[in-house]
Amino acid sequence: MKKLFLGLLSLSLLLGLTAFGSGSSTTSSIPNANSSPSKAESTKASDSAKDPKETYDLTGKTLYLFCTSGSSGIEQSLSDLHALYPDLNLADGQRFAADASDEEISSWIETHQ
Repeated sequence: MKKLFLGLLSLSLLLGLTAFGSGSSTTSSIPNANSSPSKAESTKASDSAKDPKETYDLTGKTLYLFCTSGSSGIEQSLSDLHALYPDLNLADGQRFAADASDEEISSWIETHQ
C-alpha cells in the first residue's frame, strides 16, 4: 500500500472543503454552500462540485495527515474526514506546534515511511 503524506490544509483543498475541524479559524465541519470562499478557493457559481474520488485516485493509499497549530488538535478533523469520506484510508494524524521546524516534520514523515 502506498503512503501519502499531506498537510491538513492541502487535503482540505484537495477534497474541496472550505473549512472543517476545530480551532479558532475553522469551525464548520461540513462545507457550507453559503460561506464565502477565500481567494485561493474561489470558484464560479456555475462550477459544479466534483467528487474528489473522480479527480484523484486515492485507492490503495494510506493518508498520513499533519498540521501545525498553536492550540487545536487534529483529532476532530480526522473524525470529520472519516465521516465525510469513509472510504479514505486515514492513518493517525500528527499535530505539530505552530513553530515546529521543517526537520521535526520531516523526521516524523521519515519514521512512518
